[in-house]
Amino acid sequence: MTSLGGATATFTPGGLESIFLALKTARDWARAEKGIVAPEAVVPRTCHPTFSRAAQYLGIEIIRVPRWPAWPSASMRTRSC
Repeated sequence: MTSLGGATATFTPGGLESIFLALKTARDWARAEKGIVAPEAVVPRTCHPTFSRAAQYLGIEIIRVPRWPAWPSASMRTRSC
């Protein structure tokens, strides 16, 4: 944990740990600040499977929604000139 001027951050190597900590942080905040006891996460159907694994471990229900055709996919981020 790093703290600088009131801001706090956690650094991870990426992958599973980053997704797990993002969901855990959201769950803990929702519980403490909003009183949510049955958290849900809305994710695109195409999201990484780690979201489902982490959510199952953390007691978060994953709600998968279809990807809207106009949303750019990772393969469309760059285009030729």
